Amino acid sequence: MNNTAGIHHTPRTNPGPRRRWFQEGELICQASGCARPIPAGYYGKTKSTYLCSAACSRRFSLSRGKTVKCTFCGKRYKRQHTMHTRPFCKEEHYYLWRRKQTDETRSGQFAPLLYEFLEDCVPRFLAPASMNSIRCNLSTFFYFLRRRKIRSLERVNPKAITAFLVDLQKTRKKSAGRICGNVRLFFDWLIISGKRKAANPVIPRFHTQTNVTRLPRPYEAKELQLIRSLVEGSGDLTLQLAIAIGEESGLRISEVCNLRISDVDLEKQQFFVRLPNKTKTERFTPFHTRTKDALVAWLKKRPSVDHDFLLTGTKDIPLRNHTLRLRLNRLLCGRGKLDSFSFHRLRHTAATKVYPAMDPLGVMQTFGWKSEKVMQGYTRLLPETLRESYTRAMDEVAREDTATNLQPESIEAYFAADTSAK
Repeated sequence: MNNTAGIHHTPRTNPGPRRRWFQEGELICQASGCARPIPAGYYGKTKSTYLCSAACSRRFSLSRGKTVKCTFCGKRYKRQHTMHTRPFCKEEHYYLWRRKQTDETRSGQFAPLLYEFLEDCVPRFLAPASMNSIRCNLSTFFYFLRRRKIRSLERVNPKAITAFLVDLQKTRKKSAGRICGNVRLFFDWLIISGKRKAANPVIPRFHTQTNVTRLPRPYEAKELQLIRSLVEGSGDLTLQLAIAIGEESGLRISEVCNLRISDVDLEKQQFFVRLPNKTKTERFTPFHTRTKDALVAWLKKRPSVDHDFLLTGTKDIPLRNHTLRLRLNRLLCGRGKLDSFSFHRLRHTAATKVYPAMDPLGVMQTFGWKSEKVMQGYTRLLPETLRESYTRAMDEVAREDTATNLQPESIEAYFAADTSAK
């Protein structure tokens, strides 16, 4: 950024015809909130404003700038950084504007119905964390209708749904079943709200696809050790705490970022997982020594901010899911590191560690699952645990066979065993 005319914050060591020597403290920085003495040196005689650093020069220039209008909300404000495109008063407003532009581009004339459905139906029946995925899924369906030149939802029939699923196999094969469920819920909402007279075009018996069950994917011991070493080597206490929570407590990344200071109980070593979360259920989740040590280290260094979120991000604002995921991927992925990193796999790792020692009900309560079927998708019996259980069972069977086949030593022992059996 170019300096404003009449500003100079770099002292010169050699004199000149247009320079003048100023002693230390003879000049004061004129940026708002600074008032530090200007370093000694030769400065230009024609300069009218003296600033002590490039940061003060930038702040002074921004304070003199003209106000601009936010593209999303229309509020007038002064730019806080260089923007070469549309101005936004908040980073959140940029994402909201970008999301709206994407929805209108893909959904077209169906965008108002999409917004109405998301506002009316989704908060009542689905988790808030699924809002973006549902928006993306329905936008994909509306984009298909626009390409097929279907301009009315009344014209959508089971044949059109079948064609949509066939087309979806080319791009999003794994998520076809989930998208079909969202489309079915959308048409149910249209019928109940009186916006559609025909029956629901999604027929579960023909359009629902069997989901492929994936095996649990906990990190192996070598991978987990590499993650720990990279995070500890970075010196970032925020990332160290996040990894420790995911490894020991198995919290989702959204639940980690939603933790408050009041949700941490160091004496009982447990977190209070508040709403909103995926299952819409509050719970208490314990943590172990590694997380406790990381918590103590982080709370000592945590800056004084105007919010009670546990983790802080850039400019001391609450740390967001996508920011935490981006920082972890930059640190853990690359040459000589992991090929890819998934924070959710730490949840698999934590569940696999505690499952053999804890009963299923305790595991479900700890991780917030409501059925054993869901739990089985996260827990994996380790090979050594499986082998130990098998050996113990076979030894018990061998002892029973030995006791059954044992011959009596005398006739008195035979009649005694026969009498006790009766």
